[in-house]
Amino acid sequence: MRWKVKQEYFCLLCTFCSIYVTLSSINDEVLTEKESSVKLHETVTLKCVLRKPQTVLQVTWQKISGKNNNVTNVATYSTRSGANVIGKYRDLLNITHLGLNETAITVWRTSIEDAGCYRCLFNVFPVGAINGETCLSISDEVLTENNKSLKLHETVTLKCVLRNPQNVRQVTWQKISGKNNNVTNVATYSTRSGANVIGIYQDLLNITHLGLNETAITVWRTSIEDAGCYRCLFNVFPVGAINGETCLSISDTGSSLQPIKLVLITAMILVMWHCQ
Repeated sequence: MRWKVKQEYFCLLCTFCSIYVTLSSINDEVLTEKESSVKLHETVTLKCVLRKPQTVLQVTWQKISGKNNNVTNVATYSTRSGANVIGKYRDLLNITHLGLNETAITVWRTSIEDAGCYRCLFNVFPVGAINGETCLSISDEVLTENNKSLKLHETVTLKCVLRNPQNVRQVTWQKISGKNNNVTNVATYSTRSGANVIGIYQDLLNITHLGLNETAITVWRTSIEDAGCYRCLFNVFPVGAINGETCLSISDTGSSLQPIKLVLITAMILVMWHCQ
């Protein structure tokens, strides 16, 4: 009698488990890699596959970011409209698998801002939206921005973030320049001494994020001399120095037009003189 009762409970438990497994497989309609980890500036491809082929009208990729889980449309694909990468993401990624039941985006030269979760959303007729999610982490001790390129006299901010908070005593920014990679201290920050911009750089830049695990400098009205690489150096106790690096290039498009302007002015003067 006791065995019969136990056997009934056992059968009930098995039935429950089979129902649970069935429901789990139904809910997991999109196959994704749960998490991808790459080093800063590496390229990464994120993929989603519908477990069972369906009538998909459009695929949408979304980026989920911030404390409030803000959702931004990144890219779309449909057979009617083709691939469309939206806004600022056009310079950052591409849809590299053009399909309706299988899709992939590739993020080129990952930056700090690329970390986060990405949602692939399949618009299925007549069911509606079916989605999957994959998250991207960037595995460097110091996160820095991609190398930046800007025009002469523009303002630029360079940032560095320690991935794992540590006991930082001081942050130092350095400029690396010349064929011999000469290193010059540009600015320092500590809670004890505050922010200090050194020598000639006092008129050129400021530390615009005062932190020990996150730091930023802003270079005002850039000149040709500001081009080069900048190193953020975290002095960690008792480990020592941990550093990251980002480079800045500046294009003087205005100066290339100067010879043309001189030729035109000279020609105008000659024409006016000839007419007299």
